[in-house]
Amino acid sequence: MKAFRVVADSSCLIGMAQIGFRISDKLYKKMFPAK
Repeated sequence: MKAFRVVADSSCLIGMAQIGFRISDKLYKKMFPAK
């Protein structure tokens, strides 16, 4: 049961990191449009 909790927490952190990466990627493309 404890292992399941660790897996759930890590997957949640990974999901948050992916969302944050997408948002920062969009902001980066707005600030520095591809030439």
